[in-house]
Amino acid sequence: MGWLAHGPRDAGSPTISSTRRASGGWRLFLLVNTVGWLVTALGVIALIEGIIYLTKTDEEFEHTYVVGKKQWF
Repeated sequence: MGWLAHGPRDAGSPTISSTRRASGGWRLFLLVNTVGWLVTALGVIALIEGIIYLTKTDEEFEHTYVVGKKQWF
């Protein structure tokens, strides 16, 4: 009966769920940063690939991607 003697818990008192909310905030922060770095890395790779495609002559491009049937990236 010890837990009944104190009455119902106040809505404003800290609970396990408030700890989970704080943990969720950190998880969101880490997720956004991870996705941000991933998008940045993919953007750099795409930029490099684009420069490679644009600097090839028409003959090199046709030999590599049309005749050789090399896949794009």
